[in-house]
Amino acid sequence: MRFEGGTIRTSGPVAGRAGSHYGGLTDISGPSFGAHYRRGPSGVSRSRRPAHNYRGPVDYPRVRRLPAVVLAVLFSLLLASAPSVPAPPARAAATWWQPGPISSWQYDLGWPVAAPTNLGAVQVYDVDYDGSERGTEAQVAALVAQIHGEGAKALCYLETGAWENYRPDVGKYPASLLGNTISGYPNERYVDIRQWSLLEPVLEARFQQCKAEGFDGVETDIDDSYTDNTGFPLTLADQVSFDTEVASDIHGLGLAWFLKNGINNDAFVADMEPVADGTVNEQCWQYKECSQLEPFAEAGKPILNVEYASPAEATTCPEALAFPMPSMHTDVNLDGTIAWGCWQYSGGTATTTGATTTTGATTTTGAPTVTTATTSPTSPATTATTMPPSTSASTSSPTTTTTSVAPATTAVTPTTASAWKWHRPT
Repeated sequence: MRFEGGTIRTSGPVAGRAGSHYGGLTDISGPSFGAHYRRGPSGVSRSRRPAHNYRGPVDYPRVRRLPAVVLAVLFSLLLASAPSVPAPPARAAATWWQPGPISSWQYDLGWPVAAPTNLGAVQVYDVDYDGSERGTEAQVAALVAQIHGEGAKALCYLETGAWENYRPDVGKYPASLLGNTISGYPNERYVDIRQWSLLEPVLEARFQQCKAEGFDGVETDIDDSYTDNTGFPLTLADQVSFDTEVASDIHGLGLAWFLKNGINNDAFVADMEPVADGTVNEQCWQYKECSQLEPFAEAGKPILNVEYASPAEATTCPEALAFPMPSMHTDVNLDGTIAWGCWQYSGGTATTTGATTTTGATTTTGAPTVTTATTSPTSPATTATTMPPSTSASTSSPTTTTTSVAPATTAVTPTTASAWKWHRPT
């Protein structure tokens, strides 16, 4: 169910931080936080003292006052002799990528992966860990190396809350883990996230593969299934516990963790923000719920947004750029074709999408092929990146990809962490 409002949330811990699920944070919700002064019986303050009978003046012996300097010395000696309280241990610096706000990205879960040539260079590529069942591990690693060569980061897409019958590890899921079929995806079933001891070995192997392929972080999908019809009585607490374990394993490999979606009009987003390094969101502008991502915005963590409907660029981009949020418009197939990206928005002129076509046969090596093609007079020369589907030798002509695009609009200066300022969406 989608929340059709613009509020942050109506239930859960006090706005601003998680209440009780992570890192020992305390739930401070409740009546009059901070007003814990208690009174005695019948409303009488316990500070009231009984009256004393007046007995007249009393001749007390005079006490000679010590100089202020002497008192200060005595007080310092008293403090020095008191037992010392050890300071809390300093938090260890993270050994994984911890990004600030990101201004541009590519979301391509197809194969081969396409460079968004109509949108200029991007900062992050989010691609499938398994080459969408068509690329080998060596080919995915070569792609990641090329992404790094362009100065960009690579996110490793995989599912944690579902079983997929087309993945190489399909037989490693015990039958007791499998739940209902995911609506609209007949080849996928929910898994029982409460059985972490059974799930961890399977997921850890996937995380290890992301690490071996050279990725900088992991985007986990189906990581908010507690509100879905999974076939299991899952709760918010179950989901927070599971995702926290997932984040711990990913961080233990030196990789960043990006939460996927999670807007459910409750405390989930706020609970997971301290654990996550960023989030990938689908359609928050369409459903008018982007404000619920406030915890990530306030923490200066990236929010990578994709819209599938037909949102108006001139309406969406000013808000997205001010948030900041690198919103893009593409189709639900996520095949790399981007209609527009807000980082190219210039204040009213729409960015025309480019049509990508692939011709030829397979290449003879597993390395990415970069080709440059001259297009029509109205479209400048562009560069496209393709990944061959096989490393086997071939005598046919190499694969080439040409992209025809309209001239790009004037690019908006990318948002950097140093220039970041959060803006609440209207």
